[in-house]
Amino acid sequence: MNHEAPLENKFGFLRAEFDYKYKSKHFDNDLFSYSGPMISHYTDLNGLYGIIESGGFWLSDHRFLNDSEEFENGRKLTKNILERLSKKYRYSNLNEILNETIARIENYCEKAYYICSFSKKGDSLDQWRSYASNGQGISITFDNSKKSLSHFFAMPILSASKVIYDDSEKAKILLRIIRKYQHEYRVDKKHGYDNDTKDWVDSLSTWLAMEFINFKHHEYSSEEEIRLIVATDHLNHFNGVKHRVSKNTIVPYINSKDIYDSSFLEHGGTELLPILEVRVGPAANQELTAKSIEEYLSQKGYMSVKVIQSNVPYRG
Repeated sequence: MNHEAPLENKFGFLRAEFDYKYKSKHFDNDLFSYSGPMISHYTDLNGLYGIIESGGFWLSDHRFLNDSEEFENGRKLTKNILERLSKKYRYSNLNEILNETIARIENYCEKAYYICSFSKKGDSLDQWRSYASNGQGISITFDNSKKSLSHFFAMPILSASKVIYDDSEKAKILLRIIRKYQHEYRVDKKHGYDNDTKDWVDSLSTWLAMEFINFKHHEYSSEEEIRLIVATDHLNHFNGVKHRVSKNTIVPYINSKDIYDSSFLEHGGTELLPILEVRVGPAANQELTAKSIEEYLSQKGYMSVKVIQSNVPYRG
């Protein structure tokens, strides 16, 4: 970009937000995107039934999930980094924006993100304990090998991304974003562009939040979690927010199937989800449960799906 000549885009916060060349050059995409051949979802029989009947994944509002406190890890880390930078001389030109972003991040837990959690592991003791009714549930393993036509990839609305557990990697991601905004802010000042501070704060806080929603405490790293995440900005691609009952809460959710139109089917997509196998949890009445699942799936067109039992030794 030639900063001596007038800029085509006079809004630095937009250049920072949409400069994909910068992102690809300065970011290790392997940190974020998941491209493994398989991906597994842990749930109970009600969850399996709901997914099959609706033909899509249910992405739930993270504010109403039992593990919502996990999402505080990224927000707190982001706030701490912003506070430290706001006190440094080299960031003094961005001080007002950083301080207002801190205030915005402080309350960002109130913004809805719709999330569906998966794992690289299809038979994990940690996952059975945490996400499958204490071992009484099932795991559904999906084929994630198709890159151009996938139920897990519909950019910019939906993509499978890795959860980041390492604190140094989290800090690196956040610092790169903030430095990009600082650079573009200096460019604007050099050219005499006087943009609204609110626009900068809106853009910076939104981008930071879309990253830290994928952060989790390092103690959970054994889960090897993968997430599908949809921000409220993209809800117009879905056929409304639905609701489900979960223990003592009514949880808002959206269905991933809503984003697929007729062109998806015309280009080789299928209404059947790419399920490879269903594994019955170690604490269940495995043989009877497996038989009932097998019968149900065959009636729904999933005749080739394997139904197997967990190999994990388990004491509930």
